[in-house]
Amino acid sequence: RSFDGGRATLETGPWQINGFWARPVANDIEDFDDTSNDTQSLWGVYATRKLADLLPHADAGLDLYYLGFLDDASVFVQNVGDPIREIRHTLDTRFFGTSPLGPGTLDWDLEAFYQFGRFGSGDINAWSLASSVGYTFDTAYRPRLGLKANVVSGDDDPDDPELESFNPLFPKGKYFGELTPVGPYNLINLQALATVQPTDRWSITLQGGPFWRESADDGVYDIPGNIVREPGGSDARFIGWQWDAIAEAKLTRELSLLLSYSQFIPGDFIADTGPDEAINFAAVELLLRF
Repeated sequence: RSFDGGRATLETGPWQINGFWARPVANDIEDFDDTSNDTQSLWGVYATRKLADLLPHADAGLDLYYLGFLDDASVFVQNVGDPIREIRHTLDTRFFGTSPLGPGTLDWDLEAFYQFGRFGSGDINAWSLASSVGYTFDTAYRPRLGLKANVVSGDDDPDDPELESFNPLFPKGKYFGELTPVGPYNLINLQALATVQPTDRWSITLQGGPFWRESADDGVYDIPGNIVREPGGSDARFIGWQWDAIAEAKLTRELSLLLSYSQFIPGDFIADTGPDEAINFAAVELLLRF
């Protein structure tokens, strides 16, 4: 996403601290006419500390940050068709890094979130845990095995004014893979992956895993936060499986290529609440940077 705003940076010792305020850009159809979205604002303080003095054998760091978010037209399952004002505050800590271990390198990215604020007349009380751990073997083809696990809170009662649904704010489009019909709202998911690099230019990845609803009283959302399925009519938590096969190549300094095939196989909750055909997705992407 593009934003209009400002940022100030302070570097002191092992810390880098950024403070910012911004509005997301609302994309219009014509050229050079995009304007700031006047219904949403984002602000915060983001601090990063390198941990070379504490973990001398690892390239590791610690993030601590606060984000504030305002949306004058927010929609979740409990207020479908009736957008209301959301003021949400996010506190987060993230521990990340890489370290030599045995015949290879261990990498990790562990993050915990807590959110509070106001949603219309009710309070917000939401949370999320995210993790990604992998191991790369220092051998031919540099194989990497990885596992990602995420838990994202959902609302526990759509009939009261309180909101327990986590808001990831502005998640990237390819959140869980090349095909991503399910967004990081009211979710539990696991994703295993394996990557090899047959040449210096090419990498091939196979990845996949299941998705469940964290709360049976909340629905399923897509990446931007639109409601895909409301919870009524099913107590099932299982949303489905997704897997991806991805080949990427750095053809030149400026040009890269991506080939992918993905499939989403719906689970019990999708079958209980509407159409449940599998989704198949194939893509060829060329990216030119200049």
